[in-house]
Amino acid sequence: MRIEKPDYAANIDYTRDKGGRELLYKPEYCDMLKAMREDGLSVVQFCAKIRISTQTFYKWKKDHPEFAEADNVAKAHAEAVWEDRYVAAMYENTVNASMFNRYMSVRFNWAEKQQIEQKVDVSESIRKLQDAIDAYKKDY
Repeated sequence: MRIEKPDYAANIDYTRDKGGRELLYKPEYCDMLKAMREDGLSVVQFCAKIRISTQTFYKWKKDHPEFAEADNVAKAHAEAVWEDRYVAAMYENTVNASMFNRYMSVRFNWAEKQQIEQKVDVSESIRKLQDAIDAYKKDY
């Protein structure tokens, strides 16, 4: 199923500064990011569309709280879009569940199970138990 995507970046001025550095941040990128992510597109696709590196994207998130918030909200929407697509594909029997799970685990950190490791020092408990056994043996 091919999905037609709107041209989100139709009005972007790709002019670089005199040193050829990355495109400068503009507040309207928040709305563009939300629109793209709400259509299920990734950060990499957003960066490619406006011709910036992912390094620049994450720098913008760090430097511009409104951009970071836009991405946080939009990420939830992107995940919901993919969940909706998965449910629709399930009902149509056109889904490859293992491929979908792999995609979601890489893109949204999904996990079928959580691995929990816990280290416990039981040496004191064992020593007390051994003392109790030794005391019991002395009495009999």
